[in-house]
Amino acid sequence: METVEARIAKARAALGEVQLRVGTSRDRWEAPTLPLATGLDAVLPQGLRRGQVISVEGSTSLMLALAAAASAAGSWTAVVGIPSLGVVAAARRGLDLARVGLIPHPGVQAAAAAGACIDGMDVVLLGEGLALSDSDRRRLASRARERGVVMIAGVPGRGLT
Repeated sequence: METVEARIAKARAALGEVQLRVGTSRDRWEAPTLPLATGLDAVLPQGLRRGQVISVEGSTSLMLALAAAASAAGSWTAVVGIPSLGVVAAARRGLDLARVGLIPHPGVQAAAAAGACIDGMDVVLLGEGLALSDSDRRRLASRARERGVVMIAGVPGRGLT
């Protein structure tokens, strides 16, 4: 049986091959911000900055809306731990499905899966129910800032009271 480290190494190698074949890499992005949908500039007046970590409480639609313009402009997007996400809904929100990676159920490998996505994507959406400790979240946020990735993390909503 293959180790987790070996599987992650294979995934990173495969992503590198795709980058060579498609002719894109993180180095080609020189702009410090990614496109943001019209209307969301009131929420994020400085735009969607590379290396930014955004917490969204209880709204998958808002998470998709934040990523949509960047995806439509060619950014690679990963959605980790949101099993209820429908690809039709994602496409209607503006995500380019040809550049979206879905990992609906990462299970206990959530931190490793999210880390691999941060290493190879431009925008990473993390579901609110992921099995991540506080230290995992801090490491992932630091890694996203270091790599210039926009990380949009769902946090559980409080519901109506």
